Amino acid sequence: MEKCSSCGRELRDEGFGKEWRKCRYCDMPLCFNCTHYLGTYVRGLYSYYLDVVCVCEKCKFKK
Repeated sequence: MEKCSSCGRELRDEGFGKEWRKCRYCDMPLCFNCTHYLGTYVRGLYSYYLDVVCVCEKCKFKK
């Protein structure tokens, strides 16, 4: 069993992807209530496309 890095909620191992995810940059577990999303443009073969990644509060970019 793991704990959310932000709120400390216990996360079940079989709930990965359904109840919780990991931060894209620091790889810490996050429940869906503490998850933030960051949109980035990625260059594809013919054009750019938007890729949305899951990040924690401390890895989220500030304005």
